Amino acid sequence: GAVEACLSHGLKRRTLGLFKTSSTTALIHKVGKCFQPAANVSKIVQEIESSDIGSSGSGDSSSRLGKPPLVKKNSGSGTSGCSSPPRYLWIRVALFEKVLAKIIDYLVQNSNKYYEKDSLVADPDYGT
Repeated sequence: GAVEACLSHGLKRRTLGLFKTSSTTALIHKVGKCFQPAANVSKIVQEIESSDIGSSGSGDSSSRLGKPPLVKKNSGSGTSGCSSPPRYLWIRVALFEKVLAKIIDYLVQNSNKYYEKDSLVADPDYGT
């Protein structure tokens, strides 16, 4: 949640385009076009989202080794009819793949593309 809040602060909405997902998820898809670790995370997130929505029981590619830790255990009422992905899915995937620090470093280095001047990520002291 803290990573999501920090990355959301001062995010330029126009650079994200028209995505149906949350702002930082749209950001990771956008960054994935020019930064390979983000592209890998974006691809995994899209696979998980499509397998959750499209197939609910096929054990082929949806049984990734990393998928069980990504699903929230205490999600309240039953999740059998839930079609939305777990909260902060891309952040969880990036942590599991050990590339979150690389992605955030890329965002800090290229903050002028994605963030307003007064954002936390663009700050020279706190951004890194």
